[in-house]
Amino acid sequence: MIVSLALLFAFQVKDPIHDACHERIALASMQSAQGGGYVRASDRAAPLSDADRRYITHAEGALTQYPQDIATAALITGVRYNDSLGNGDFQMNHLATVHNKDADQRNHCLRRRAQDFEAGDVAALEDCKSYIREEFENALGTLGADGFPNAAREDVSIYDP
Repeated sequence: MIVSLALLFAFQVKDPIHDACHERIALASMQSAQGGGYVRASDRAAPLSDADRRYITHAEGALTQYPQDIATAALITGVRYNDSLGNGDFQMNHLATVHNKDADQRNHCLRRRAQDFEAGDVAALEDCKSYIREEFENALGTLGADGFPNAAREDVSIYDP
């Protein structure tokens, strides 16, 4: 089987040698949701705290290339977290564990060791869909009475270079 390298580049987050495709896809989805009225522009324009501003400026793979608001910073951090679980981009000994841990393959929409052949493909896809639904339901749990996101935050570990 021949796989185009161009296809493989779709599976990247921003770091000193990668182009941030996952992040661009997520940001485009968020902007589409805003255009459809699913997210109020005022929620994105909330004033940044000093801590938020420091985070956006100093996070590994700085977030300064994106709109400077906490909603965008949270979205991009969530996209990156799924691929790093708080490890640095070049902490290969830790990232190998993150990416190869059998129980976490659903987070990456990949097959676990026991998921072989076509049946494994179907099972892996179902695991991935289940993971996305769980994350979506968690996000829905942060909606206010008006149906828009509230100020709820979830702590995640991040790498501080």
